[in-house]
Amino acid sequence: MNNAELQRALVSREIDLAVARPELKDEEFRSELLCRENLILAIPDNSRLVELTEIHFSDLADQTFVLYPRRPRPSYADVVLGMCEKAGFSPAKLELTQDFQSAISLVSVGVGLSVVPETVSRTQRPGVLFRPYVGHNPGTGLTVHARLDNRAPQVINFMEVTRKFARKASRQSVNLGEQG
Repeated sequence: MNNAELQRALVSREIDLAVARPELKDEEFRSELLCRENLILAIPDNSRLVELTEIHFSDLADQTFVLYPRRPRPSYADVVLGMCEKAGFSPAKLELTQDFQSAISLVSVGVGLSVVPETVSRTQRPGVLFRPYVGHNPGTGLTVHARLDNRAPQVINFMEVTRKFARKASRQSVNLGEQG
């Protein structure tokens, strides 16, 4: 389900919990952040950008951006378009797909580049290279959501486990940062 479907399903009580990226914004939901991560570029391995030692986000104005989802809007695609606007440009061309897998497939055949969560780079794809960039990076969060009025024990317990996991992961991340 995309975020709009998740939000609708939570509101209509079709589901009890939703895991979303970016977070769902609704005053009727309780939310727990699982993790935050930086955004990076997914670029075709034959792109001129591969040769650059440092890629500035503002240098991407002449590129085709492959973004997702196509619908509904506003969405993650609009977050990236906002980043472009903040950097002072609109993408030269825009291709919208329904999900990040389709976006990465288009990147792999050279259609354009995509801005993705850093964890996407852990799965290598032929034809795609992942690179950090210099510039505004709002990052993205992975969050768990439930309705405030859902007091079912399994929902309360799941949210508590999520909270504990997030705290533990955060402490480990800080400790790793101190070691480096």
